[in-house]
Parts: sequence; C-alpha cells; structure tokens
Amino acid sequence: MVREVKELVRPRRAYSEPGRMVSGSHKTVWDGTDSFGKSVGAGVYLYQIRAKGLTQTHKIVLLK
Repeated sequence: MVREVKELVRPRRAYSEPGRMVSGSHKTVWDGTDSFGKSVGAGVYLYQIRAKGLTQTHKIVLLK
C-alpha cells in the first residue's frame, strides 16, 4: 500500500507561475513527521521528484 505522508515542497505563487518552481537548485529537509506533525515510524519511504515531463521516484531510509 502506498500513501502520501507529507508534501515537502510546494511552489510559492509570488516567485513562480501557479504549480511551478523557479529554475535552479532547491533543497528541503524532512523531519520525520507526517502532514499532521505526528512522528512516523522507521522504515523505507519513497520520495518523488516531478519536473517538466519527468518523474523520478527514489527510496529513503528513516532510522530512529
């Protein structure tokens, strides 16, 4: 079963068109919580990067 845990990056309308990020490098940090601020369990999680016709999914391991 796959479900979204948390959306880490949301484009800001002031700097970009709706739903789009400005060009360049971007960095984010996941603090191990879900969208409600609750701590999630240790395990393997998937993260997805979507950019102009390209979607990549990768694994990340959360250790506690």
